[in-house]
Amino acid sequence: MRKWVGVLGLVVSVALSGPAPAASIAENNEAMFAQMQRVRGVSAAQISKIRKIFQASGWAGQGNPAVTRHPMSPEQAQARLPQNAYSYYRNAQFERICGRPYMAPLYDPATQRPEDAKVCVDMFEYPNIPLAYPVTWVRAREAAELCWAEGKRIGDAHEWEGAAAGALLEPDYRFDLGTPQAMRAAHNAKYWPSRSWTYGPQWRSGICAQGSYKSSGCNGGSFSGCGSNTYPAGAFPDCHSSLGVYDLEGNAAEHMNLPLAPSQMASRGSTTLGVTEMKGSWFIRQSAFLGGRSGAARVCSPRQGGGDPPIYSEGRQMPGGLIKSVRQPTTMPGGTTGDARIRAFGDSMCRKSGGGAFERCV
Repeated sequence: MRKWVGVLGLVVSVALSGPAPAASIAENNEAMFAQMQRVRGVSAAQISKIRKIFQASGWAGQGNPAVTRHPMSPEQAQARLPQNAYSYYRNAQFERICGRPYMAPLYDPATQRPEDAKVCVDMFEYPNIPLAYPVTWVRAREAAELCWAEGKRIGDAHEWEGAAAGALLEPDYRFDLGTPQAMRAAHNAKYWPSRSWTYGPQWRSGICAQGSYKSSGCNGGSFSGCGSNTYPAGAFPDCHSSLGVYDLEGNAAEHMNLPLAPSQMASRGSTTLGVTEMKGSWFIRQSAFLGGRSGAARVCSPRQGGGDPPIYSEGRQMPGGLIKSVRQPTTMPGGTTGDARIRAFGDSMCRKSGGGAFERCV
């Protein structure tokens, strides 16, 4: 198991207000980077890589400050919890298994124990901090790079779906069908009869972050006109799967890797990935089901071998966007992000009314 080193004993005393509103995205991002170091123990070297990715983007952040109007503040979200959010969401068992705070092991409860998990996923949307606003306006390629910057990886679609369904099953991708559209249709047809939400078989109002709004001047995809009007991550404590993964429904949608061949499966160590699949968002309800497992994404994990970083391309445009990361519980070989080696592939950005796309890492 990878030993986690950081100032974890101090996080309960950190103010929960998160990054204060600032005059620019760059200032807001710097406040967020400091929070990632303080709360999750992200190293200075990792933050240096992350900063370069954000700076190259120009748009990536917690929303355009000029137009973003969040429906709930971190202080208001804290008032909904019985104790300090950093303490409330800490799980000692998960940390022993995953080696880092705020990650959850993925496994099949029918045949396995949490300790049997071979992969863990971020409990919240990136930056994976309780009561932090999700990062949006991130290209699929940038999302993959951000996972790699922390020694994680982007997750495959079946990993995200397993986190939402409460059981990580063996992948059953229909590679023989040849196209993402045909694969998705077959998957949905197979699982539609057993569809459910992360918290149960019926949709319930007010359980997840699904009450936000579109900016009045938003035309459907403008960075200058569309605010990322998201809720703080973890503001809805009942919005989680039985595996302890939060906000898979509602808030921002998330990038996920949909492999089109076995050689594109990130979960098997591939460094060349398939197409982007977007999962989950506040403005999608029954239509958000993907094969009976509520839609959203957040998976990245430690590198499973050497070579170039993954190529992560947009396969379709859907509203919303954010990712959560997944990682292996054991230490795996590392490597640099290798920006220069990534081909010009996967540069498209999923744009929505309210702003952008990101991921969850494994």
